[in-house]
Amino acid sequence: MRALVDRWLGYTTDPVFPGGCFRAAVLTEFDSRPGPVRDAVAADHEDWMTFLSGEIRKAQELGELTGRDAAVLAFEIDAVVAAANTARQLGDDERVLMARRIVEDLLH
Repeated sequence: MRALVDRWLGYTTDPVFPGGCFRAAVLTEFDSRPGPVRDAVAADHEDWMTFLSGEIRKAQELGELTGRDAAVLAFEIDAVVAAANTARQLGDDERVLMARRIVEDLLH
């Protein structure tokens, strides 16, 4: 999980696309627009959250992150990384570092 989140935050701090994380940008652009694009974006996000929860469950099976609800932890991590992406787009690298610390605390 640490490697996954580290790479995810790395993608946020050194984006491949202008505008930062493509998924985060598309989610905020289409979340309130009904239609097939919104439906596809929502399904993609749900797939991501399912994947993230599954990876947390795998870690739990190995004795890590015990005592936590995997879906809740996935939601918390996703929220923090999304906030880091927004902070990075606004030029606030200090909050990106803060996000790294928050995620590290979540993974203990």
